[in-house]
Amino acid sequence: MSFLKVPAMNLPGREIDEPSTARTTAARPSRRAALLPAGTAVLATLFLATGCTLKSDVVATGSAPGNVSHLWVTVQEVWFATAPDTPPEAAAGWTKSVLPEPITLDLAAIAPATLTALASTVSLPAGTYRQVHLVTADSGATLVTSAQQQGLTTNSSITVADASGTTTTTALESPAPEGGITIPTDLVLAGSFDFGKSASTTSAQSTGGSSGTASTTTTSTSTLAIMLDGARDVLPYTVGTATGYILSPIATVADEKNSGGISGTVDPSGLAAGYGVITVSAEIPNATNTHHVIVQRRVVGTDGSFTLYPLPAASSGTTNYDIVITSSSAETVIVRDVPISAGDVAKAVAVQATPIVLTAASPVYANVAQTATLLPGGARVAFYQTVPASGEIPYAIDGTAVDLVSRRLPGNAFALSSGPLLVGSYATGSTVSLTTLAPVEGEGGYVVGTEGLYRADTLVTGPSVISGTSTAPTPVVAPYPGIAAGGVPGTIALTLTVAVGEFDSGFVVISAGNRVVEAANVSTLLSTGGGTLNIVNLPAGSGLAATTGVPYQVAIRAWNSSSPAATFVRVVSTTSSVLGTSGSAAVSLQLP
Repeated sequence: MSFLKVPAMNLPGREIDEPSTARTTAARPSRRAALLPAGTAVLATLFLATGCTLKSDVVATGSAPGNVSHLWVTVQEVWFATAPDTPPEAAAGWTKSVLPEPITLDLAAIAPATLTALASTVSLPAGTYRQVHLVTADSGATLVTSAQQQGLTTNSSITVADASGTTTTTALESPAPEGGITIPTDLVLAGSFDFGKSASTTSAQSTGGSSGTASTTTTSTSTLAIMLDGARDVLPYTVGTATGYILSPIATVADEKNSGGISGTVDPSGLAAGYGVITVSAEIPNATNTHHVIVQRRVVGTDGSFTLYPLPAASSGTTNYDIVITSSSAETVIVRDVPISAGDVAKAVAVQATPIVLTAASPVYANVAQTATLLPGGARVAFYQTVPASGEIPYAIDGTAVDLVSRRLPGNAFALSSGPLLVGSYATGSTVSLTTLAPVEGEGGYVVGTEGLYRADTLVTGPSVISGTSTAPTPVVAPYPGIAAGGVPGTIALTLTVAVGEFDSGFVVISAGNRVVEAANVSTLLSTGGGTLNIVNLPAGSGLAATTGVPYQVAIRAWNSSSPAATFVRVVSTTSSVLGTSGSAAVSLQLP
């Protein structure tokens, strides 16, 4: 298999090399990498025609995790495919729209549900579209003009604050450099198709023939929202004393004609100084009614406000969501049965007319226990609590992605609230009456679960009582997530070719649709001059990704521990490896 080398990432204190001089320079395909930063929601306003074409406008909205002050992304293209399994590198199968000029946005500065125009007049033939591919400039590619005008040194970057408040700006990477974000969808453009909701015009056109039969062409507008969960979408890893960040987005799609919203305000004045990030999530029971799942989550704004939009809603009647407001420094608030109807963001339902007052609680800290079986590299760990009443199922309180290398929680300490639950029901806009309840798991007690792409949500049967500090966190056992129903275990045999002594540290990232599924430490192979490693238990089979199986992208990050920043390289395969029912594939990568 051929491979592609890309420039080193911009580690703190090191400028990214220009492609003409970088030691990792190589000719690269014309396809560009796609990146979307943490916390963004990208919305494409689609003008649908029941004739032969679809006209599209593309706009963006975003937010960011509370410890992120800037989150820059450079948008270049939007692609559509009619097949569910067309790989991004395929020469055919994609209808591509290239922006006249790349646009660089700071999505941490865009308010929720605010739209910013990116592109317009995308033409698509009528048909069924099963994939949307988002393309932006890779963080390691040549700096484009729009990013340079913003004073950036990379096309995609993240400014993040650590626990002490120190901020660092560094590159935000894609799992597979130049791999793109591929999002499954089911957009049908055929016959008398009409998205509805928005204004439309109708005209009669002659079809020819002796009868002069007239046909009707309807043009309508609607909004296709591609949402990413910023609280869990950035995966950290350590290179020497520096931290790298990889975007691994959980992407979902909603259409504005069947969407509604929930808004509100919180009052954190009663919390201790330096209180933890406050998030609000809309949750519903999962398909098997075993636990609640997050449909959308937002970080509360600096003014205490929040808007969750778009949330899937019934085309008629109402759909109920439970709202969970959480911070490691506050008692968790749960407002149940907030009803929404389909409508634009201006019609978002207010939880109550006045701010929801938060009550202070002490933070406690957890970390994944060191065990012989490591979690998958793309796993996310979630913490759940249950309201003490008959028939209740656990709510997702908080969670995060594991470190790609250690498979433990970022910083080896994840903050949670030790307080009770404050639970009430929506009161038609009036003040919600909240009752203080100890969760079933006990105060400071949580059920630990894990999740991942093509893997089943897996929760332990008993709670863990968390009482640790930031320097001595409570170790918790996170269950290994099984492969989702319909899948089979697969293996990629990875062969590395490298000169002895060139590198001694590194890891391989296995991703699908730009979301990390697994990672593997390859430091031993690098130190000894290469070899073959079997990466096992990868979700595979056409039951997970029709029609042929799961297409995986394989990329390696390698460095020499004597000088990590100066030697860091990324090498990526230029074609996808599809794991079908046989569940096996082979990849070869050569390092410079």
